[in-house]
Order: sequence, then structure tokens, then C-alpha cells
Amino acid sequence: TNFSSENEVTDFINNLSKITKHNGYLILTTPNIRSIKNLFNIFIKGNRARTSGVHSLKCWDGEHLHYFSSKDLVHLLHGLGFKVEVKSALVDQINKSLVRKILSFFGSNFFVREFISSNLLIIGKKEKK
Repeated sequence: TNFSSENEVTDFINNLSKITKHNGYLILTTPNIRSIKNLFNIFIKGNRARTSGVHSLKCWDGEHLHYFSSKDLVHLLHGLGFKVEVKSALVDQINKSLVRKILSFFGSNFFVREFISSNLLIIGKKEKK
């Protein structure tokens, strides 16, 4: 789902929180704005993340309007009564290369999750009613 503002993201997660049962799980995946690849695109190539809805394959993925780090999502989930149980890199398993297998194995490692992986996986468990 694409959101045109951060308030829409909060509203969306809040609505999911309302329909998630106590001890239920919320699974989120998103591109990782802090990955070295994305930072390289911003600071070296001069491409910037656009929030204007411009769809260009040259600029990022041409789909997402806002980008998040794992810290952003953890903060959001904690504020809505979720305990984060998994913070991990989300590694594409279509290409079964040795590098991808290694990255997947170390997916919960801070450095791999925050700076190597282009995608994040966050799983939260609903604690508050």
C-alpha cells in the first residue's frame, strides 16, 4: 500500500491494531532507506527519494512514496501496543547465490539488517487491548 503522508501510515497501522486480536501478529515489509545501496543512490548518484508520487524507475523503485528504517517502524508499532519480536533483513531467495544465503542467515544482525539489506521484515505481537 502506498501512503501520501506519514499520518496515513500511522492511521493504517492504528486500524490494523484495532482489528488485530490480543497476542495476534502484524507482519510488515518495506524497502530499507538506510541500505548502503539506497544511501549510495542518494549521496553519490544524486537520486533522492521522492514523495511527490513521481513514478520513475530511475528514481528508486517507482512505487513507494515514503521510506522507513527499522527504527521508524519499531517506534510506530511500540506506540500502538505491539511488542516487536522480529527485526530482520528480507533477502530475496529467488537467486540462491551463496551471498544471498549468507545474508539470509545473518538477517537479524544489526549491520546486515540496517545497511546491507534493501528490504526489512518487522513482526510485532499485539500486547495491549
